[in-house]
Amino acid sequence: MESLPDFLKRTPEQIASEESRQTILRDLHAKGAVQTPAEMQVGHAMAAETAIRANLAAIDRTEHPDAYAQTLSQLAEVLATQGKFMEAGSLDPQYKTLTEAVDIDDDHKCQCVGDKVQTQNARGEPITVEIPTEFVAAEVFSEKHGKIVSLVVCSRCGLANAKEDFVPADLSNIEKKSEK
Repeated sequence: MESLPDFLKRTPEQIASEESRQTILRDLHAKGAVQTPAEMQVGHAMAAETAIRANLAAIDRTEHPDAYAQTLSQLAEVLATQGKFMEAGSLDPQYKTLTEAVDIDDDHKCQCVGDKVQTQNARGEPITVEIPTEFVAAEVFSEKHGKIVSLVVCSRCGLANAKEDFVPADLSNIEKKSEK
C-alpha cells in the first residue's frame, strides 16, 4: 500500500478538529431537521477552513504579503462563522467584540432606556410608547451555547451579547401595551 502524500497526512490536532466538525454536522443534520441559512453557513465555513489553512501554508508571506494578509482575513471570517471567536479575534481585532459578547451572561442587560415617544393610536387618541434599545444584529454560531444564537446589540451604548432564545420586542401590538 502506498503512503499518502504529505499534503494529505493529518496531524492529531487536525483529526480532533475533524471529529468535532463531524459531531456538529451530525447535530445539524439530525433526522428530519432542516438547516437554517445560518446553519448552512457554519457548514460551509467548516469546509472552507481546511482549504484556507492549506493556502496559508502554501503562501510565502515575504513574497506575497498582501495575499497572506487577505488569506488570514478569510481564515478569521470562517473561524468567526463557526463560533471560534477567540481564535478569530487573535487574527482580526474586529472579532474580539464577538468573543466578549459570547462570554457575557445571557441575562446581562445594559442600563439604557428606550426613548418615550408621543404618538396616537388608530382612534386618534394620544399615547406614549417606549422604543426598545436592543436589536438583533446577526445570528451567529456560538461554541459556548452549541447552537445558533442572536447577537443582540444596544443601539445606545453598543453593548453586544450573544443570547440564546432572545425574543425581540413585539411592536405589532404596541397600542395595547402602551394603554395598560
